[in-house]
Amino acid sequence: LEKCFPTAGFIYTIDTGINQVNFINKSRYSENYLWDFGDGSTSTVENPMHNYLSDGSYLITLTTSNCDSSVIHESIFQQNINFCSFTPTIFPDSLILCPNSKDTLWTQTYNSYQWYDSNGNIIPGATNQYLVVSADSIASEGKKFSVLTTKNNCSEMSRQAVRYMINWIRSDVYEVFDSMLPGNPCLGDTVKLILAYPIEHYTQWFNNGIPIPFANNDTLIVIASGNYQVSFYPYTCPDLISDSTPIILTFIDCNNGILENTKLPKVLVYPNPADGFINVKINSELVGTDYTIINILGNIMRTGKFEKEINNFKINDLNNGIYILKIGKINKQIIKLIKP
Repeated sequence: LEKCFPTAGFIYTIDTGINQVNFINKSRYSENYLWDFGDGSTSTVENPMHNYLSDGSYLITLTTSNCDSSVIHESIFQQNINFCSFTPTIFPDSLILCPNSKDTLWTQTYNSYQWYDSNGNIIPGATNQYLVVSADSIASEGKKFSVLTTKNNCSEMSRQAVRYMINWIRSDVYEVFDSMLPGNPCLGDTVKLILAYPIEHYTQWFNNGIPIPFANNDTLIVIASGNYQVSFYPYTCPDLISDSTPIILTFIDCNNGILENTKLPKVLVYPNPADGFINVKINSELVGTDYTIINILGNIMRTGKFEKEINNFKINDLNNGIYILKIGKINKQIIKLIKP
């Protein structure tokens, strides 16, 4: 059958390292892969990453194969990659679009340009220094773009730029109990409700469906029982109003023979802000608890479990910015991390 024969193919993207390439395997009906990167290096990984030590032109060859009962079938695909004396970039490197809106990506001035979509396909007619992108074309073009630029007869591909639909941006409301017993907060405790939404926005908190006067910050301090909810919209898209899931808080009398040491443990993070690493100090009760680090777009950057009372996390691989450390899945605590 024809479908049994392998078909080799790949696309590539440029990564953050010097002459660093990520290869995305598009082969079909293949069981084995042999990459020749054109610089004397090879790999049998399905989707390899490779760094080229110097500028130049490299012919990449992907050989794929499968076998039936008696014959090995092979397919070969080749493509040139150039690294020139210049390095094209796209700015801004990310766009956040409202529904039905448009914006523009740019690159530096070169002799010629060809823009590509997320799948490495040429965008017909996109041969200008800029590319107008719209929220409506995400389904056909994908979320990422790159541009092949040519100068002095040398052509090099840029890193990919990303566009987001603003209604894809994740939001959440976290409960932070300053001191609490398992379950409900105690009378006299305070609870912080924190809206985590990375886009500049307008905020209004409600209690039992009634707007709380002057409650327009991302953090709401709660000291009384009620049904709390927050409504918000990004300033850039004022018609895109979102409402959080209601949070019902009931403050109870905790002074009926319940010991103080049953309160949830505290967490200490230091240094914060930090650049290369952070220490997270927890009480023994939290050893084995899940943690998650997310960025301001709501993307999960790291997950795991606390293995001991003082945990050291390297963060030098994270971009500069604000992150949230979420601890536990129920009665979650959160801590804001800053990498300057």
